[in-house]
Amino acid sequence: MAKYKPFSKEQISRANNVNLHDYLLSRGERLEPHGSEYKLIYTDGAGTHDSIVVGGNTWYDHKNLVGGGTIKFVQQYYGLSFPETVDELLNFDGTSSYSDYTVSYGYRKNDTSAKPKKEFALPPANDNMKRMFAYLCKTRHISSDIVSFFAHEKKLYESKETYKSKATGETKESHNVVFVGKDKNGIARQANRRSMTTFGQAFRATCSGSDTNYGFSHIGTSDRIYVFEAPIDMMSFISLYPENWQQHSYIALDGISHHPLIQTLSDYNHISHIVFCTDNDPAGIDTAERIRDVLMEKGYSKFGRAMAKNKDWNEDLKEIYGEKDIIPAKPHAKKQEYEHVVKSLKPQHAQLTSGLEDLFATGQYAAAAELALNNSVELLKIDDNSIDYDDMFYKLADRLNRQYRAYKDNSTPDKRKKELKTDLDNIYKIKSDDSCRSVAKRLYDIADEAIRLQVAENIAQIEIKAELVVEPAVIPGG
Repeated sequence: MAKYKPFSKEQISRANNVNLHDYLLSRGERLEPHGSEYKLIYTDGAGTHDSIVVGGNTWYDHKNLVGGGTIKFVQQYYGLSFPETVDELLNFDGTSSYSDYTVSYGYRKNDTSAKPKKEFALPPANDNMKRMFAYLCKTRHISSDIVSFFAHEKKLYESKETYKSKATGETKESHNVVFVGKDKNGIARQANRRSMTTFGQAFRATCSGSDTNYGFSHIGTSDRIYVFEAPIDMMSFISLYPENWQQHSYIALDGISHHPLIQTLSDYNHISHIVFCTDNDPAGIDTAERIRDVLMEKGYSKFGRAMAKNKDWNEDLKEIYGEKDIIPAKPHAKKQEYEHVVKSLKPQHAQLTSGLEDLFATGQYAAAAELALNNSVELLKIDDNSIDYDDMFYKLADRLNRQYRAYKDNSTPDKRKKELKTDLDNIYKIKSDDSCRSVAKRLYDIADEAIRLQVAENIAQIEIKAELVVEPAVIPGG
């Protein structure tokens, strides 16, 4: 085994401050813009994933609900020890290309030939479930009947694992809740462990070798399935709405991945009505819309949305039991602002009017959107004079709201302005196969882009105001 000299605090700090985006690009990884951050797109034996978000020298895995700094990421993602990781990052200069480089002690995660897939094995079970029942029923307020049901189904149990304390070298026990995902033949294919701590940061992890196409679930006989981010959310919902619950299906996605739901719909073709019960916050709202769009492309058309009053269903359950520290729902700022701008647009009953370029040049994006949408209606009326102007205007405005997807709205304002300039240059360059409707559609799309620019500006102003600190005046004593 290689020996390493100790690193200084300054060296460790420097390694942990390496920009993850630049480092991952140098390793040939695939990154896609995600707001002001980036999603890491990677593939393993279970498929392609995009749950890891990277920004600066920090990251967060929405599937496993874990994150941290650069050092922790490189250790977990590339399987390196702490000394190997620090040495690797200190040697990184931000310009070298590592796309064909493999360190002697590590491998790239996407290199499946270098890293054999681990065999799946459930963590060892404890001889009783007292701690688990106490945590789920007393701390989380989940119905004991619901916990008993899933325990009897062998989809839920308490583990007993041992580890050596780094501080003392003593062998200690670790007890976690284990949520098991089974296939249609009842064979365990996936599992999550969750610590039962009532203070500090909870430990959550997908068990090694898990097939992430499966998740903690219950399959009923009706055509309806309720979709959640996490098992505790799922059991909390059932505790809140227990009447005839077993006739329906329920699944926890293990974060925000759609793969467990796709697998379930493939395995159980009697399910056709999907109800999204993801968190009442921007990530949960985006997850519901993203997966809905994926399913629509696959031919599904019956969807529903159930939203907790607070952040999630367990927070609602805790509130009913009188707990005080409830995490509230978090509105989706982009979606709210988009809807607000659309509501401000009004029909003008004017003839086709120019001036879009001037409005964009002066930053009047809402006015530009209103003009573009009115011009779109005018063209539609030329094509069909029976159209009611106001009715068509508000139909188009409503369609803008319904079609807006915040999770796709990741373009920077500068990039969007450049694209809009090109669109504006081409808007009235009529082609041989153009019609009033095709030009009206281009104007509709320009209205959408203009609204997005106005939303970005509004949110930037809100954030600036939120950062302002008003210092109280110092009043001298009399």
